[in-house]
Amino acid sequence: MKKILIKTFNILPRGYLKNKIRCYGFNLFNSLADFKSYYKNNHFSFKFKNGIIVKSYYEMCGDLKTPAKGYLKYYMPKEGDTIVDCGAYGGAFSLYAAKLVGDNGKVVAFEPDKENYKLLLRNIELNNLKNVIALNKGVWSKNTILPFDNIHAGTSSFFSDGRKGSFIDTEVVTLDKELERIGIRKVDFIKMDVEGAEIEAIKGAEKILKNNNVNLAIASYHILNGEKTCFEVEKLLLAFGYKVETSFSQHLTTYGTK
Repeated sequence: MKKILIKTFNILPRGYLKNKIRCYGFNLFNSLADFKSYYKNNHFSFKFKNGIIVKSYYEMCGDLKTPAKGYLKYYMPKEGDTIVDCGAYGGAFSLYAAKLVGDNGKVVAFEPDKENYKLLLRNIELNNLKNVIALNKGVWSKNTILPFDNIHAGTSSFFSDGRKGSFIDTEVVTLDKELERIGIRKVDFIKMDVEGAEIEAIKGAEKILKNNNVNLAIASYHILNGEKTCFEVEKLLLAFGYKVETSFSQHLTTYGTK
């Protein structure tokens, strides 16, 4: 029955009806999820059990259901925290974190893909958030310009892995220099999903990591030089004085804390 419903759904044209059915199906088949999904007024709404409501111009159930839950496995952002979201995409994690930290907190969201960045800005405005700083930049081990593959939606990368892409010159920065530039010296939590750039990004955050007790959740399932990045990520964090653990098999994540 479920397969028939999915097949029927896939042939429906995009639009209001399909989005309504999409939300109904999610709520029906994902009763254990931490939120319910709704579609009205040309945008989606996601209402969490803790009362938080996140609005979006794209259907972010997949981003919220598994990856976001994994990022928050060991640390839940609290009122007044400063959160850094590297690889913000359309804002799923940033928007939720912004609601958690409140008006006295701050979220710094890095997203190098220009189209994703536009969507991120629209979603920030839709949620009327004043505590999110969105930056159209990637994170790296030094401030420079790198060729960026922006054609593969959701997996845009500074690494081609043999894929044919549409590469454009894109600004990348170190977390140390960029956070200092915008006046942020205290960081409580860093979430990172940067399609293989996590090793270089950590190298560029040495000052932040050494001078703060940062909680980290880094997507480390990416393959670089034939090996999952989790192994090198663990080595780097250990060298900076952090305890590390790689787990959450649904979306392999390396966690760090001092």
